[in-house]
Amino acid sequence: MKRIIRHFNLLILFTFVIVALFAPLLSNDQPLYVSISGHTMFPAFSSSPYLEIPDATGQPLKIRKDNIDWKNMKADHLIFPIIPYSPNTLDLANGNYASPLSHQVYESEGKMIELPLRFRHLLGTNKLGQDIFAGIIYGTRTALLIGVFSMLIAILIGIIAGAFAGYFGNTRFKIFLSQGILMVMMIIPAWFYSGILTHELFSETYLAPLFMILKSGCHLLLFILLCCWPAIIRFKKTSKQITLPIDYLVNSAIEIFISLPRLLLILVIAAVMGASMTMLILIIGLTSWTEIARMVRIQMMQIKTKDFIPAAEISGSSILRIWIKHIFPNALKPVFMVWIYGIAAAVLVETSLSFVGAGLAPDVPSWGKMMFESRENYQAWWAVIFPGLALFLLLYAMHGLIKKSKLKSIPMNRGFNKI
Repeated sequence: MKRIIRHFNLLILFTFVIVALFAPLLSNDQPLYVSISGHTMFPAFSSSPYLEIPDATGQPLKIRKDNIDWKNMKADHLIFPIIPYSPNTLDLANGNYASPLSHQVYESEGKMIELPLRFRHLLGTNKLGQDIFAGIIYGTRTALLIGVFSMLIAILIGIIAGAFAGYFGNTRFKIFLSQGILMVMMIIPAWFYSGILTHELFSETYLAPLFMILKSGCHLLLFILLCCWPAIIRFKKTSKQITLPIDYLVNSAIEIFISLPRLLLILVIAAVMGASMTMLILIIGLTSWTEIARMVRIQMMQIKTKDFIPAAEISGSSILRIWIKHIFPNALKPVFMVWIYGIAAAVLVETSLSFVGAGLAPDVPSWGKMMFESRENYQAWWAVIFPGLALFLLLYAMHGLIKKSKLKSIPMNRGFNKI
């Protein structure tokens, strides 16, 4: 029974991945294949907004694809996707929340007639006549893109931070004082050039003069430090070695991030910076690395005490070689499962943001945005039930897949408690 449930979870996840990858082929208001008078076209695969269609005389006529009435087109062969609508396609004849069980019509030769089965809105429409099924399909792509790529950022940060903290601890990472001074100096240009990314936000506000002052001050301070660098490295005391408490610094950063209300922090940043998909991926990724860092740190601390690690160090192997050959293959096994949990948590964060109206742009399909828009009409149950069911199935499959896993050491509840 457990094996059947696990295979069922894998099947659900595989289905979501396939839907996300092939969304334009599953749902599109352009036909996949059209044949007119021996002229073959593939509108759904063309990125051009224009299409050459032969007229009555057989001469090619250039027409915008948006202006073509595909439902009434007389063609030799016409193949539509399973859902013949894009998520932003407006069907005004079936607007104002058309139920999947209601009478759906379209205009043909000046008359309103019953929609044939292949053109019906199988899951109904929203207020603007946009197809719910198409929104769910493209919302799957949005959810997985945000979940996967945000967690890739979190994994990169978490692995680096956890590896350094677990391997070096508080006593093993030694550098020269001059190197430490240079590291501190590099914080200034790093902070400044990262601030350039938000310059447009302040350029037309009362903060613009303050930003220019900080910009000039950073340039001046960096210039002074670089001019003084030859004198600094010749100073005798800068040739001494100092020990950096890497473990303490990483743990402090983890505690700071854990203490912050994550969803509220993302809401504030999204409101200030703008909630584009790229920005949302960065925000979620930069606030989701703490659990991965903790796990990698613990694995590092356990593995570095094994006999083969001191033997490798004595033999002269570099730290990078030791990590890649001996530590990472053992330490990173549980990270994949934490990554799955993180994807589920990221999807839930994006849905929550869209549901409260602070999510993605209006033209980007999202499950949360679909449920948010349906609050205007609580009788339109299909606009809430079907996107909510898609979200439930994705989270259930991810949770069930890891719960049935043999990796018992993974904290099973931490992926969702952060939301």
